[in-house]
Amino acid sequence: HVDTMLLISDCSRRGIQAAARVAEMIRELELKPQNLYLIVNRAPGGELNPGVLEEIQKHDLPLLGVLPQDELVYQYDCDGKPSSQVPETSPVKVALHELMRKLNV
Repeated sequence: HVDTMLLISDCSRRGIQAAARVAEMIRELELKPQNLYLIVNRAPGGELNPGVLEEIQKHDLPLLGVLPQDELVYQYDCDGKPSSQVPETSPVKVALHELMRKLNV
């Protein structure tokens, strides 16, 4: 039994199409999660392109939220620092906390 399943995609149409294929496999396998949500990662400015939004709607994927592209996360990765140490005020951490709130986690 699965309560909540999260599909994570980058902010490309191909990424959304791949997430839609995974959602279809979930249905085919009859996993029947109580909740199934899409999270889009690395969106420039935290905004989705109209074409990407169209793709999400086309596949009827319930969008939980969008995580913005955050150069600080990239810099931490390049420097070998854990992303968990990115400041709480960074755009991606703020958005992530909002997603966690929506999930009641």
